[in-house]
Amino acid sequence: SLSCPSLSLRLPALDYLRRLESEKDVVDFSTRLLQKVFRGYRGRARFRRLQSKYFELHRQLQRKVQLQNSLLRTRQVRDRIATVIQRRVRGWLWRKLLYLMVRSVIVIQCLARIRRARHRVGAERRRRDGGPEVINMTEGVGKNCSIGDISFNLKVFRCGDNYKLQGVDAIRCSEYEGEVLRDEVMSLIEAHNALIKGTTVADRQQRIAIWQHERVVSLIVAN
Repeated sequence: SLSCPSLSLRLPALDYLRRLESEKDVVDFSTRLLQKVFRGYRGRARFRRLQSKYFELHRQLQRKVQLQNSLLRTRQVRDRIATVIQRRVRGWLWRKLLYLMVRSVIVIQCLARIRRARHRVGAERRRRDGGPEVINMTEGVGKNCSIGDISFNLKVFRCGDNYKLQGVDAIRCSEYEGEVLRDEVMSLIEAHNALIKGTTVADRQQRIAIWQHERVVSLIVAN
């Protein structure tokens, strides 16, 4: 076999094709490198934008929470101040109302006591001038009574605790009078109450007192 290591065979067409292939590989590599660098740049830029948005949103959220807390504290302070003002105003109004009520009560009591005193003074003056007042205990025409064959119209007048009975007989044209003084009235009341031995409420209500004038008149007429 023949060997010639110092000799090489070059064909222009083959070299051209080889350079074309080499240049294509270089272009592909360069393109991929440029795409890699550009995509890395775009990714880093997007990451920085998202990170800045996240930080901004977080800052806005913290600021919002701070403003809400500040507004809440302001509202609480305002409500507390309003409550204190309302409490003091209502207390002042209530004290003023109580003061006016007390003054009104005092004025009413004074007027009532003055009126009662004037009434008592007038009654005492009338009693001293004309004696005790005479009151007709039988309203209207009186009460028809009969003793035996005598029938008359009975009227009872009271003066203090003393009673006067006046009977008018229109048929015989006669008039009858009688008096029941306080001692006799007390004797009648004691005799009536002595007959009631029970202690129930009904029994106590059946007893008669000296100031129960209508019942005293019925007791006098019945006896």
